[in-house]
Amino acid sequence: MRLLIHEDRLRGVHPQLVLVAKAWANQLTWDILIIEGVRTNARQAQLYAQGRTTPGPIVTMAANTLDSAHGRRWVNGQAYGMAMDAAPCTGVGGEPDWNDKAAFEEMATIAERMGCIWGGRWTKFPDGDHFQMAGWRDYPPAPDDAPPPTGSRPVPPPTPPPTDPGTA
Repeated sequence: MRLLIHEDRLRGVHPQLVLVAKAWANQLTWDILIIEGVRTNARQAQLYAQGRTTPGPIVTMAANTLDSAHGRRWVNGQAYGMAMDAAPCTGVGGEPDWNDKAAFEEMATIAERMGCIWGGRWTKFPDGDHFQMAGWRDYPPAPDDAPPPTGSRPVPPPTPPPTDPGTA
């Protein structure tokens, strides 16, 4: 079993995404870096400003968590983040390799088999390290101060649509 580096960053994401990360650890031959899970409105606004009003490249098209799967949504009375960012640690010395398309494809195959969507398939704004729940917009938004989810029992994901243009 491989490592999920910064596994704590999965706290509060939908249980199905946690299962995807655990499947990566069990099925792949490299460690996985969990970059980010749940985002607050303040964090989403900070990322949206990047490349627009602050230095750095544009990394998201979503100005707030209402438009981002990283925001929290109500699912069966629990407030979950509906996305995570993750990267394969296939680089020199086990560092993340953002250009390892084959590794991201393997991660995507596992995630998609489990009902999730990979942002690397988007044509408008590809997001190679982004994985989200299909149909996340079908759930009502939860505020930043909603109580964190309890337990870890997986909630079945909605039936995935053929495509999801989503935004990160």
